[in-house]
Amino acid sequence: MNANNTSPQQLSAAAMAALQRGNKIDAIKLARQETGLGLKEAKDVIDAYIASNPALQEQATHAIARWLARLDFHDHRGVGCDRLFLPRR
Repeated sequence: MNANNTSPQQLSAAAMAALQRGNKIDAIKLARQETGLGLKEAKDVIDAYIASNPALQEQATHAIARWLARLDFHDHRGVGCDRLFLPRR
């Protein structure tokens, strides 16, 4: 099966429930298992479903904002995030 044969309306209840919980990765995994799609195709189907559902778009935006708010870019020694990605000297 390819992405052209799978529409966002054909998502399983389990994949839609995963999206409602904010678990996009789980929804992609379920779509792959249930349809035999590849990773990119399943992601495209899930993204199309999210795009067609404004409530999910808003939920995803809020989930990302909450996740970013929880991130702490400083460790206990005060090293900023710019130092985390540089090689140690």
